[in-house]
Formats: sequence, structure tokens, C-alpha cells
Amino acid sequence: KTDVGQLKTDVGQLKTDVGQLKTDVGRLTNDVEVVKTDIEFIKHGLKRKVDIEEFSALEHRVALLEKSR
Repeated sequence: KTDVGQLKTDVGQLKTDVGQLKTDVGRLTNDVEVVKTDIEFIKHGLKRKVDIEEFSALEHRVALLEKSR
């Protein structure tokens, strides 16, 4: 091929590659949105749970109350 013909081929391939990249970025954007939504759901769920230190303190208090009966 001539230099011009090769350049046209290369530009055509670049256009194809850019189109695929746009598709891939679109999918990744959607995936990231799903992950962000999942993280928010998990974060709100964790806020409602008691951490291990609070649970341990509560166990100790209950044990003391049961012992004092």
C-alpha cells in the first residue's frame, strides 16, 4: 500500500479501537455505579450493627447483672 493508503487503514483501525474503548468505558462506568450503590448499602447496614467492643462491654454488663441476682 502507499503511505496514504496505510494511513487510511491505520485511521480506520484507530476509529474502531476508540469505539471499542468508549463501549468498555461505558460498561466500567455502569459497573462502578453498581459498586458505589452496593458500598452505600453495606455502609448503612454496618451503621446499624454493634461493633465487637460494644458487644463485649454489653456481655460484661449482663454477666454482672446476672451475677448480682
